[in-house]
Amino acid sequence: MIESSAAYKSAVKADYRRTLIKAVIEIIDPDIAYGSVSGSASAGYSMPEQVVDDEFVSQDNYATLELNRWTLDGSFEIAPDSAEKEVGYIGAALSGTDGTFETAQTVTINFSGVETLQSVTLSFSDNFYDGVAEDFTVTVGSTVKTITGNRSARVIIGDFTENSPTSITLSVTKWSMPGRHMRIIEIFPGLHEEWSGDDIYSLSINQQANLAAVALPYGTATLAVDNTDRRFEPTSPTGIFKSIEDRQGIDISLGVMLPSGAVEYKKVGRYYQYSGGWKTGQNAMTIQWSLVDVVGMLSAREYILPSTLPTTASGWIASVVAQLGANFAAQYIVDQTLASVALSPDSRENITGKKCADILSWVAMAVGGYIVADASTGKLALKAVGNSGGNVSLDDLESFPTVSANEDVAALIFTIHNGASELPQHTVAGNAPASSNTLSIDNPFIKSTTAADAVAARILKFYGGNAFDSTGRGDPSEEIGDADTLEIADGQTVSARRYAQSFAFGNGVLSGCKSQYIEVKA
Repeated sequence: MIESSAAYKSAVKADYRRTLIKAVIEIIDPDIAYGSVSGSASAGYSMPEQVVDDEFVSQDNYATLELNRWTLDGSFEIAPDSAEKEVGYIGAALSGTDGTFETAQTVTINFSGVETLQSVTLSFSDNFYDGVAEDFTVTVGSTVKTITGNRSARVIIGDFTENSPTSITLSVTKWSMPGRHMRIIEIFPGLHEEWSGDDIYSLSINQQANLAAVALPYGTATLAVDNTDRRFEPTSPTGIFKSIEDRQGIDISLGVMLPSGAVEYKKVGRYYQYSGGWKTGQNAMTIQWSLVDVVGMLSAREYILPSTLPTTASGWIASVVAQLGANFAAQYIVDQTLASVALSPDSRENITGKKCADILSWVAMAVGGYIVADASTGKLALKAVGNSGGNVSLDDLESFPTVSANEDVAALIFTIHNGASELPQHTVAGNAPASSNTLSIDNPFIKSTTAADAVAARILKFYGGNAFDSTGRGDPSEEIGDADTLEIADGQTVSARRYAQSFAFGNGVLSGCKSQYIEVKA
């Protein structure tokens, strides 16, 4: 389960609760490569590199001698030589009594790999005591946009199209407060926008994993958002749809209001544009996005072999996510107990021309883990099967869980990749000899009957026994792989492992959320 406060745990199970939704979309070229950040002289603890780190909220509570900025109530810290928080670019000059700068304060970011740019998102400090850029100009190639009288901490510049731009320059001539340094938190080459409340018409999320690693299902999300202002208009010749492409992510979070009035959000994944996954009707008031998680993005891709093959589980997972481009190279997590397990195929030929789904399933199967998109980070994860989970009582459900027989298997038939000219087969008995179902496993990482027996023992933990389906109000802190204590009748509980779940949000309510379990075996 995702770590939660005691207040959250109480509020999410309360008889009356308020749930909220938040989605953050980033329409930016997924192959962008940032270069240098330069500009006017910077002051003190300025961190220019943070202007392009995809962080939009200032953490600057450092004490300075700017006019009326420092209060002696213990809320400010002594300014360091080098900041350890998100502070962005801080100019050296101070604004005058009317907020103007004697010389325009500038920041320029350089980048490459951007095919089309149609918007720029600027983030100034959201601390009331820092002020914001009031009068400024943004230059992108031949496009020059001038803004006056701004009072917002977040500004989106649009209504332009630049092909293959390489830089963005922000020039500030007036600040909203006197006696202030310019503070630029983020210059984002694209659209960064947060949707919540009335912006979102409906949301449906499906998360799943095959805990036996004999297949590779993936998560999906369908998100419908307000489009009454026609921001997303596919037929417009200047619309932002020219900037929409695969591998652009939408972070989705679900939250519960606490008794204090604060909202504790849980991220339920990052979902990506995939093969034109949008739909809108003529003059429709909403646009619907059909999205997949990182596993879904990779599943059907052919695995392009690196010149030197990885030798560990972690190395193989890294090589798969790298198929999505340099900016995805770090978008993976491997359980520490599995990361260094040695893995080598019997030959390059047996992994040539295979799908990424094959590689991921083979790796997970060989080391005894499973593949899933990690909910709290959105990263591709190779996880070990654990024993942690939560308690799901009848009070959390709309009705009693249904119980059915879990799938059986008669036999597991392994191809042993031992280097022989004709690869031998090895059969391991399943849990139900009379079953019509058998599994044929041709995994180039399984090179001995001993290894096959160990893999078979792990797989068989997920066959036979009972399966459970439940429908409840939903708890965003629950994750795939959790071993929950599930109440199936008054006072009767079972230990069951969650392998699929859905979140349904509509008309302002999170409800009708389905979960699927299999009985935990010793």
